[in-house]
Amino acid sequence: MKHAMLVGPGAAPEGAARLDVPDGATLDDTAHALDLLLATRPALDRVVLAVGGTVVGVTTRAHLSTVRALGVVRGADEEDRGRQPVESPSTRC
Repeated sequence: MKHAMLVGPGAAPEGAARLDVPDGATLDDTAHALDLLLATRPALDRVVLAVGGTVVGVTTRAHLSTVRALGVVRGADEEDRGRQPVESPSTRC
């Protein structure tokens, strides 16, 4: 499951809030929803993430920060760094 990279190992679900996102939610949208939840509840450190009603695991502020630092997901204020593929004259058949 692609959302598994948003949850960390060993975080306990006790006392954590729960975030439910629909099956079709992208990683970026899910990470943004986690950011919003954590921003509105400063004392909260752990969130149980469920996708389509199925619990994926528990994430923490620290883990989500690490995922962001690695560039796995984009923040809401980051630009899309994707680009169109280009054809190189040296690889044309």
